[in-house]
Amino acid sequence: MEKSIEELMADLRTAQLGVKKAADREAHADRLVRLHVATHEGAHFGNWGCDDSPTKVCVYNDLRDPMHDSCIFCDGPEERK
Repeated sequence: MEKSIEELMADLRTAQLGVKKAADREAHADRLVRLHVATHEGAHFGNWGCDDSPTKVCVYNDLRDPMHDSCIFCDGPEERK
């Protein structure tokens, strides 16, 4: 028995939601790994807001980026004009 268009559309929405949830989990895991690496290598927590960071502020890697030119999450510099 073939599915109706409504059933097919519901299946599509379910699949799309599953893909979005997987992408969200991957992005969250990536942010946590970046924070863990930076923390163990000498993290500097900046003052700028950063929606990509789990701490919601920019984080700089003191060992790899002593001038704090690039947040490990959003790539924003610490000094902004």
